[in-house]
Amino acid sequence: MTDKKTATTRIWQDRFGDSRQWMEMVHSRIYNDRDCLTIEADGNIVSQLLLRDIDYMHLGRPLKATYIYGAATRRDCQHRGYMSELMVKAIRESFSRGASVAFLKPAQRWLYDFYAGFGFATTVYIDEQRYTSAHKFPSPADQFVIETSVNDMDELTRSYNNLASLRPSTSLHNQVDFMTILIDNSLDDGVKAVVRNRVDGGICAIAFAVTDGDGNVAVRDLVASDDISAELALGGIATQLPGRSMVVESTTCYRRAKYEARGMSRIINVAEFLKALLTVKPDFKLRLRIADNIIAENNRVFRVNNGEVKVEQTDQPIGNQRFDLDVDIEVFTSIVFSSPEIGGIFNLPSARSFISLMLD
Repeated sequence: MTDKKTATTRIWQDRFGDSRQWMEMVHSRIYNDRDCLTIEADGNIVSQLLLRDIDYMHLGRPLKATYIYGAATRRDCQHRGYMSELMVKAIRESFSRGASVAFLKPAQRWLYDFYAGFGFATTVYIDEQRYTSAHKFPSPADQFVIETSVNDMDELTRSYNNLASLRPSTSLHNQVDFMTILIDNSLDDGVKAVVRNRVDGGICAIAFAVTDGDGNVAVRDLVASDDISAELALGGIATQLPGRSMVVESTTCYRRAKYEARGMSRIINVAEFLKALLTVKPDFKLRLRIADNIIAENNRVFRVNNGEVKVEQTDQPIGNQRFDLDVDIEVFTSIVFSSPEIGGIFNLPSARSFISLMLD
């Protein structure tokens, strides 16, 4: 039998078409047997995905999370339910690892409906900010300097995470993953711009960009401490890739009616997630019934009161009991990763999620 890495690498290359250089420099860094979940048929691997543990910050509190990507089935084995079986396996494995939430980014529009069938809700949206090639970005004043490379990976990783944490709900990256992100960006002929404050030497903005299929500049991520630093970082990108229009994938600001969907999330452990919300709002109260057909531990009644989360007995008839929320896991996920106004209707702290630079 072909070994696991060889078999899954063949599926990856066939389904995603990544170059040999990318496979050697990026896939080899992200692959490990623990994170590669598979389904076999007749002694052969027919379906695979990667399940990575990631760092995530929600409303200023760290959460254990997982990220699902690289999901693929052999072409000659499609439409037999293998990926559905594998998704259930990944969700349950996320629970076993202690994750409170899982994320993924569907590669195609129709996949949003597919993943919704496993309790995932569309919660990750972006606000596309567009600049023409004629746009004039500000030049750095004496207080700032723009750099196109930073040799200190520890400083770059730490600065990125500090700036990203200014978002209300966001993914973070450890140093090993951050180095892989830089390699991936380089293989795409990407550039980066780092804005540094001359006064204290600190990094106040970082931007990553590539040229898309239409010849425009696609800014994959932009983190900044303020609007001026953000504009300077974009100017640093424009200087390296001149004469092109620019599209920046930005976090939503809750004011516009329409955004672009970019990802999905699923609460994996309701009790642990509620405990994390209590650290944000210790006095909130809630009686909640969740329906979850994959994780039995979530298929419960939860009472949040006096700073505690208690799981009520569910072997008794529900009768005419009243609940503040009586929803399935997808709807619950949608609420807690919605705007603060929507969460406030249910007395729940909430914020829209944002995941970026995920090697999708």
